[in-house]
Amino acid sequence: VTNEFYRLEGDKFSTSRGHAIWGNEFLRRVSSDELRFYLCLTGPEREQTNFFAKNFEEVVQDLLVGRLQTWAAEVLTAAAGVVPAEAPRADGPLAELLARLPGEVGAALDPDAFSPQAAATALRRAILALSDDRPGPSAGGAELALHLELLACLAAVSAPIMPAFADE
Repeated sequence: VTNEFYRLEGDKFSTSRGHAIWGNEFLRRVSSDELRFYLCLTGPEREQTNFFAKNFEEVVQDLLVGRLQTWAAEVLTAAAGVVPAEAPRADGPLAELLARLPGEVGAALDPDAFSPQAAATALRRAILALSDDRPGPSAGGAELALHLELLACLAAVSAPIMPAFADE
């Protein structure tokens, strides 16, 4: 649901002028998760916003590939198929993130205050925090357990916006 205009590179979409993005063609080049995330992050809710191709590519390459996918791969590599017996570390910024992220995304997607933009922004903040605190090869069991819990949490709360990532 939008109440404002979504512009393309600062101008109105116009099929007659060829100033448009054709969804079926665009989705041949990018994943639907990437597009859904960006549209949720930048879509108009209370004011006009813009779809910028360059910004889309930056969000995909930096945030989703460079940070999220890299962090997730490092967590899974560090775990090497074994879930630590230790309980997740219960203190620090990542433990706080684990505690608050489901509520933030849930509140943003609640019908009374529905805001895909707020949900995507919460996911963006989480991805930035996670990519700044990677488990590393010498991570202890409690630290690795926390990263695995965060990966599971992120998959669950991102499912409405990035269902393929959540399934993977």
